[in-house]
Amino acid sequence: MLKLEDIKRGSQIVGLVPKAIATISVAEMVGENAVSAIYKLSDGSIKERMVYREEPDSDDDCINKNLAVLLQKAVRPEETL
Repeated sequence: MLKLEDIKRGSQIVGLVPKAIATISVAEMVGENAVSAIYKLSDGSIKERMVYREEPDSDDDCINKNLAVLLQKAVRPEETL
């Protein structure tokens, strides 16, 4: 399972949205147990959500069981949303 501290700009993550890869644009820790993440999907849409260290049980089995970093890539400072 993914650690909250691994969610950072440029990470590509499966599980924030079912059956999609999200590229993190902004990740900010909110206390010790949550991250506010702004991310972009392959269709170009931009979304935001809170990710908690202990996600509540969900009908979406991707959220709690399969949240994983796929790729860490270098992001140039000039790259924006």
